[in-house]
Amino acid sequence: MPRLSEIHAIDWSAVSHAYGPATDVPKLLLKLARGEDFDEVTYTLWGNLFHQGSSFEASGVAVPFFYAMLREGLPRPEIAAFVLDYLHGLALGYPGDLFPERPAAEQWAEWLEGVDEAEIRALSQRYSTLPWGEIQQAISTIRGYWGTKNYFLVEREIADVIPYVASEHAEVAREAIALLSDFPRRAGDAAPALRAVLDGSAPSEVRGPAVLALALLGLPCERWAVPLLATADRITRIHAACALVLGPPTALPDAAVDVLAEPLDELGDIETPFANTLGAMAGAALQRLPASHSDHAVRALARLHETAGAMTKVQLTSQMLRLAFPTPPPTEARALTASQRLALDAIAAHGAWTLGSTKTGGESTFVNYTEVLRAFALPSSRRELQEWLSEARAPGASS
Repeated sequence: MPRLSEIHAIDWSAVSHAYGPATDVPKLLLKLARGEDFDEVTYTLWGNLFHQGSSFEASGVAVPFFYAMLREGLPRPEIAAFVLDYLHGLALGYPGDLFPERPAAEQWAEWLEGVDEAEIRALSQRYSTLPWGEIQQAISTIRGYWGTKNYFLVEREIADVIPYVASEHAEVAREAIALLSDFPRRAGDAAPALRAVLDGSAPSEVRGPAVLALALLGLPCERWAVPLLATADRITRIHAACALVLGPPTALPDAAVDVLAEPLDELGDIETPFANTLGAMAGAALQRLPASHSDHAVRALARLHETAGAMTKVQLTSQMLRLAFPTPPPTEARALTASQRLALDAIAAHGAWTLGSTKTGGESTFVNYTEVLRAFALPSSRRELQEWLSEARAPGASS
């Protein structure tokens, strides 16, 4: 395990990030460790070693030095929170977008064993000379390899994250807990620290994430989750309900369903290191409710659309449509079930169809949102969806 002072022993010109040789990395990491130019440094790091969800060979080379920062100590809590969050990104891209799916660590490890790293490096040198139709596939292969390998590089030293679970700064503790929850092969190492939080006097804003992390690691959590359903803090109740739904199979208390079905209003867009926002996290749990609660879950997800922000709605809509349409939609709106109709009416009225304003004062189409509808073979614009739904209400539409 290297010390941060050994960072110049690496030939950073021999490894690349998103913009070429990673010669800028040592200076950036040393400035980060000292707490200098925090905004500028973190902005740059989100673009080079971690670029739009991708990590690179240089990202993996940098991982031990981020861990060195954690071991040697950082001058401010916000820097520790950033390093923990950044390691999460290097390991999994955008972890919140994957929630609640768990990393398939064993399958990934088996795949890596079958890949020749020398061939990946050779492909990196020549991919730009390939025929145009093959370039994107080559880039996907290269980034897929380094991204997967970097997951295991983060996993290798994950024990250095465990002390931060007990941080007196809630944001730091939450980032550490969320990071640990995505390394199921190290569940045995993380569990004692998570249980200590739940058995101790930690604030509710840390206890909720801790019980959810236990569940996501596949460990029993009902001993703590069930009592937390009755706590005064609503965000903690939501974490506890999600833990009971997403964790090891257990009898699901009615109170957990009630917590998830309650409208979130302004809480929906609160950020969480698990699933981007609290609304998306609750939506993921609603989607996983037993089939007997399916209609109840669709109603709850439809209500969440009324107050959620645009980015949260992308996830909520996808979750709701997966529940409402386990099979392709009918060709005619009149054949929709009541639950399907409810879901589509909510989307038509409250969907994230536009995002921001253009320079001319208008609003631009939110393409990411329309693609969600298209993936379910549904009309992909508000006007088309409203017209399709109105056909079922027209005189003579039902027979």
